[in-house]
Order: sequence, then C-alpha cells, then structure tokens
Amino acid sequence: MADERKLFGDTNMLIIGGRVVRDAEYRAYDEEKGFCNFSIATNLKWGTAVNAFYLDCAIGGKRASKYARRLKRGVGVILIGALFIRQYEQNGQQRKAIEMKVEKVLPVGKWEPVFDNADDLKSALKQEFDAVEVDDEDLPF
Repeated sequence: MADERKLFGDTNMLIIGGRVVRDAEYRAYDEEKGFCNFSIATNLKWGTAVNAFYLDCAIGGKRASKYARRLKRGVGVILIGALFIRQYEQNGQQRKAIEMKVEKVLPVGKWEPVFDNADDLKSALKQEFDAVEVDDEDLPF
C-alpha cells in the first residue's frame, strides 16, 4: 500500500480530453496571480449511444492569465487535474457543482504563441536561436 501511495500520490486525479466550449474568463486576485474559468465538452460513448458531457474547469496561479488567452472556443485540449465540489447559493438555495481544478493543459494541435510584450517575444526568439549552436568549422563555405 505504501508503494502505491508513492506511485500514485493523491487518488483524486482526472485526465480528460475535449474541446473548449466557453472562452476562458480571467480574474486577478493579486498583481501576479489570478484564476481563469472555462468549460470543455467531450463525447461519452456507451454502446451505440453517444452523449455530450460538459465540465467546468479552473486554473489558478501565475499561469492562469496566459492560459486564459489561449483557451478559446473550439480549441482541443487534454487536461490533467482533480475534481472538486464548489458550493454556492442561487435563488436562496444552497447548490453544489462538480468542477475540475486543472494542473496541466496539453494542447491538441498547434497553439499560437502569446506574448505579453515585445521583450517576451525577443526572449522567446533568442532562446530559439540560442538553442542552435553552429561552429564555423561545420560550415561548408
């Protein structure tokens, strides 16, 4: 049992793939941190029946603002995280909703890069070109 806990850690883990059906909404709660909420849809197949399943998702912390700009309707994603129950009040009644706290977002297809400013773009380009090292002796001319 102890080995299983080391291997799996927390057993509340969900991996799900689908498409974003509601653009991410970002809200800041600090100068550097915030959270974004969005929804995905995926198909559940049971025999010959196919049903759409919708799941509300949340990403928190520093990475939330960058993901909020990329998670637009129609984007394919694979999400890794955990389920949680959010409690709220609506029309005087207590309600509960099952949502996903997202730890990792894996894009399905290619994402366009998003840069906060020109310095971020320069830094990304520099890293890309610095990764290729060429020795003058390797050049054929």
